[in-house]
Parts: sequence; structure tokens; C-alpha cells
Amino acid sequence: MKKIILSVIFAVLLGVGNLQAQNAMALFSYSTFNNPAESPYVETYISFNAWHFKFVPTNDGKYQATIEMTVIANQSDSIVYAKRYNLQSPAIDNPENNMFSFLDVRRFALPNGLYNLQIIMKDKNADTDPVEVLQDIEVYYPENEASVSSLQIIASVKPTETENMISRNGYDMEPYVDSYIPKEMDLLNFYYEVYNANNVVKENDTFLTVAYIEVEETGKRLNFTLKGERTVSKPIIFKYSTLDISQLPSGNYNLVVELRTRNNEIFGHTKYTFQRSNPNVQIHTDDMFAYGGTFVTDIDEKDLDYYINTLYATASAKEKDFIFNEAQNASLEEKQAFFYKFWLARSDSPKNEWIKYRKWVEYTDKHFSKGNVKGYKTDRGRVYLQYGPPTYILDEKSKVSTRNFQNIGHIHYLPYQMWFYQHIPGDNPKRAFVFFDEFRIGDYYLLHSNAKGETQDMFWERRLSGGQLEENVQAEAGIQFERGY
Repeated sequence: MKKIILSVIFAVLLGVGNLQAQNAMALFSYSTFNNPAESPYVETYISFNAWHFKFVPTNDGKYQATIEMTVIANQSDSIVYAKRYNLQSPAIDNPENNMFSFLDVRRFALPNGLYNLQIIMKDKNADTDPVEVLQDIEVYYPENEASVSSLQIIASVKPTETENMISRNGYDMEPYVDSYIPKEMDLLNFYYEVYNANNVVKENDTFLTVAYIEVEETGKRLNFTLKGERTVSKPIIFKYSTLDISQLPSGNYNLVVELRTRNNEIFGHTKYTFQRSNPNVQIHTDDMFAYGGTFVTDIDEKDLDYYINTLYATASAKEKDFIFNEAQNASLEEKQAFFYKFWLARSDSPKNEWIKYRKWVEYTDKHFSKGNVKGYKTDRGRVYLQYGPPTYILDEKSKVSTRNFQNIGHIHYLPYQMWFYQHIPGDNPKRAFVFFDEFRIGDYYLLHSNAKGETQDMFWERRLSGGQLEENVQAEAGIQFERGY
């Protein structure tokens, strides 16, 4: 693709998937791709709700809204890319006919690296505060290694009449910006690109591209969504595919694409997280299995109540709703059914999976309980149950730096523990958690982590040092965190 910056603006009558966000000014998403001949690049997609903006008369008697856009990509303390432009909505005949959405697509080159993307949007015709989007982005396409682009969800496809920013291989592919997939969408259409597959599989030989959907909270693959396609190995491959999601019930999921050799070895993968609403498809416990005579019927009801509460750390949103709102008033049979279904969803051997988890619960209660607070309710207990035992724990009760820093002298840290995980399912390798005892009374709270979806505090080491360190100054605890021990 050409290394230029253009915009595509067109009215899109979005489906009901956006109804849950109808009060939002805009929806934002992004993808990363690679142009091996030039540079990797980022594409941003913003779907604006027109009724949030003020439409003013134009010279030809119509009405139009104008949005001042500022896009900045920062790396560390440096601005790598910056662009300011005026985005104009489609022109309309009547300013009251503004119940539609329009799309802005931008593309700009970024070398491999970690970036913070800042987008500021301001209605130029109204005295309103600007709206800001902040997004961390990783661009990583090794020059001589196989890799896969982002998965771009596609709302519609039609043959290209005039080349534009959503044109790919002779078709206009309109991005679907929302991560919410409504029940009306029976098909999940997606586009991605594969680079340097010929460095793994000989050019013009074939390999398998596998697409499927997994439950986000558990990583359990839904085999009824599995789709494999033979693909010819080339330096760059453009793929458009579709999965039938008509029988996919409500929940949180990952769309996963894997590249596999003929020996079934994975040499590339990518995923896209989405939320599905499909209340017409219900999975009834009694229809799925009979739990009578299984291990759940051997658990005393009082113990079962306790064990159900311990599941909260690793439960899905729907399961948490049952635990928090329904379990207290549920019958014994309903609780038994829930408990069995919970473990069946995570393993073909639910009893063995539960026994392993129960040992973790016993460990957290023994080592992390404080007063009347059981270990599984603490931050350390929650992380232990959610991700399993860490690969390594660094326990510092009275850490003092081995050297002076600036004019501060030695750094005296509050008591802390660093937990290191070599691998967390659904996340990048080498994730870490920092827990600290802020008041030196044995209560450890999660201060900072680089794991997906966890608490992040960019000035965590300053808090850990009791304010001794200045902001953005890294000392020994920060070095420990980065190197992983």
C-alpha cells in the first residue's frame, strides 16, 4: 500500500450493535499491518455519531459538521507522528436529519516498537470540551520471520469502483468498529494478512490457516466454530474469511487465527476480542449434562457455598453475575448444576480441574488470609487463583538500594513482593505483578502489573519508595520488574 495519509468519510447506517453505545460520541478501534517494501503501519477507525455534533450551513445550502482531529503517536518522551486535520461530515439537507454515523479511516507508518496513541476530537462549531482517546499500541513485524497482522472485522464488502482507503484487492471492505457483536449478525467476516510464511513453509507449498472462537475467560476452544483453509505460501498473503456465529451464545470471546505447518506446528497467530449478544441461544445446564452422581453431589452445601464464592476470581461476566446476585438464593440443585457446569466448561475432566483449583484455594487461605478476610478475597489470592502459581516470587521485606540515586542516597522501599509469570494464557510472555504493604501491617495490595487488563501505575516505583523517587526515575525495583527477577 502507498505510504500516504488519506481519509475516507461516508455515511454508514450502523446496525443495532451500536445501540448499546448510542450515547457515545464515537467508537474507536485500530489495526496494524505491514508493508514489507516500506514500513509497518497503523490504521485507525473512528465511527462518529452525527447527532452529537453541530451542523452549520454550507455555501451550497446544505448543512455539515466539522471535527478538529489531532493524532499523536508517542514513544517514551518523543513524538514519532503528529497530524492535525479538519474532518467534515457528509452534507445533509436538514440539520435535524442527523441520526446517522460516519467513518474516518487514517493510515500512518510506524516502525516496530511500543507507542502511546493520543487522539483528540473537538466539535469546531460548538463550545464543547474536546474528547480524548489514549491507546497503547505495539507494532512488531520481524523482517525475516513469519507474522500475522491484526484481525480486522468487516461490516460489508463490495467491488471497488474508485480506489480509496478501505480498498483491498479490488474490494471495498468497510471496517466494523464496535467490539460488540449483536444477535442480528450471524456471520463474523474478517480480514488479515500473513507475512514471510515462505520463510517457514517453502514458497508455493501449502500450510493451514485455522480460525476458531474461544471463550475469553478460559481460553476453551469452541470446536463448532473451527474452520481450516489450505493456503499457498507466499511472501505476503491477503486473507478474507467468515465464521458462522449464529449458534454462539452471549458472552466474551476471542476470534483466533493460527498458522500451522503440515506437521501441525503453529508458526504464527493473532486474536481479536469481542462481546457477543445472542439471547436467542440458551445453553441450559440440564440439557448439557446430568450432574447427579458426580463429584459435586459429594460436597456439603455449606462447603459448596464457600467454593462457589472462590470461583469469582476466574469466572466469566455471566458466571460472576450468578455468584454475586443469584447463588445466595439458589437451590442446592441449582448450585450443584452451576458448579459442575463451571468446571465442565474448562476441562474434559472437571473433577480433576476442580481438585487442582481447590489446592490453590487452600494455599491462598493459608498464606494470604488476614483477620476475617479469607486469602481468596485478597489481591494476591485473586491473582493466584486467576493465573495459577507464579513462576517465581521475589519477596522483599526491607529492601534498600545497593547504590545511591541522584541526590537522594539509598532508596528505602516499602515491603513488597514481585510475582513473575513466564506465560499467562491470552497474554504476552513474561508478565509481572507488584504487591506492596503500604502501611507495614501485612496487608499486600496490587500496585502495578504489565499483564493485560490489570492495574497499571506508571509511577508505581515512586509510591513503593514512599515518595523518595521523582516521577519517571527508575531505581532497583524498576530494574527488577523489567528484567523479571
